[in-house]
Amino acid sequence: MEPESVSGSEKRRDSLTLSTQAEEVLFVGFNQDHGCFAVGTTTGFAVWEADPLKLRFKREFDGGIGIVELLYRTNILALVGGGPRPKFPPDLLVLWDDYRTTKLAELQFTSDIKSVRLTRDRIVVAVEGKVYIYQFADLALVQTLTTDTNPKGVLAVASDGVRIFVACPAPAAQLGSVIVQSFNLRTGQPANKIIAAHKSGIGQLALTRDGTKLATASVNGTVVYVWDTTSRRMLAQFTRGTFRVTIHSLAFNDDGTRLAVTSETGTVHIFILPALSEDVPPASGGWGILNYVYGSSPSAPAAQRSVSQCHIDGSRSIAVFSDSKNTTEVSSSLLDDNKEENALIAVSMDGQWYRYTYDTKEAGEAKPAMRASFVNLD
Repeated sequence: MEPESVSGSEKRRDSLTLSTQAEEVLFVGFNQDHGCFAVGTTTGFAVWEADPLKLRFKREFDGGIGIVELLYRTNILALVGGGPRPKFPPDLLVLWDDYRTTKLAELQFTSDIKSVRLTRDRIVVAVEGKVYIYQFADLALVQTLTTDTNPKGVLAVASDGVRIFVACPAPAAQLGSVIVQSFNLRTGQPANKIIAAHKSGIGQLALTRDGTKLATASVNGTVVYVWDTTSRRMLAQFTRGTFRVTIHSLAFNDDGTRLAVTSETGTVHIFILPALSEDVPPASGGWGILNYVYGSSPSAPAAQRSVSQCHIDGSRSIAVFSDSKNTTEVSSSLLDDNKEENALIAVSMDGQWYRYTYDTKEAGEAKPAMRASFVNLD
């Protein structure tokens, strides 16, 4: 099951394509390096280059796709059916080879799949109350983690090539805590740690690319904490707002020094992590660290506000940082200079793509640079 590179813009059709059916977006999600994003719709799925916006490939089915998880930029994807007429059952994970347009394998579960994450070595699946971790090569079950009910499938996975990190909500008895499970790929040795992050349930998680930092938000959505996954010490606390909101996404930049936070208000906040301080104590795995967690300890990092924000109209959106400076291929209205180094890409469930530029030295609104639609574009 060796992945192959897929390039170019091509539209492939299933033999039972319903090409006249109107598309409704069921899912949007970025790949591991944030260079591409996948869209699941009521008529299939599509994969787009994130910046500049460019269709890589699209497949139309006679049913909906509710989850599309990419394996970097390869031809291998994980698909789960969704919508009013799902292509596949919502409790079935399909590993799809789009180069050969065929199923590679299936994993059946006893309840609906909430989310999926892929690395080159592991397949991680969240269902209600459980997270299952499989080897990619032979689909052998490596470990099962018990979580809270986790109806939204909150899950974060990262790999530095030697270790794989899986972060998920802890069981309900440890409400507000996060399980951080790591695997050493060379020795096969697992390690399990608990971070008591919040008083209320976990609403969103994100790991840096190398898995060394973890961002956590509760269901209240007012503050975001960043943790060292090895020492379990708090590295930063960010104030998003004072009113309860649902956090839609957390995303670090490539080197883990910035964090983008999107919420149901449509606002995207950009935070910068403070320089590391050696005198911040490590967190224990129990509830005895709550005073430290919530900032009452004199050693806890000072609360910070965002250095830049932008507002996105419309439905649910997620945002990531862009490392690309080549935006000349995007055919949409150019509103500002698009050659600034700091760029943010956002995609929304109503089929809109946005590119913003921001200044880390002067706090304020990010500047809208481009906007385009990724639905019903061929």
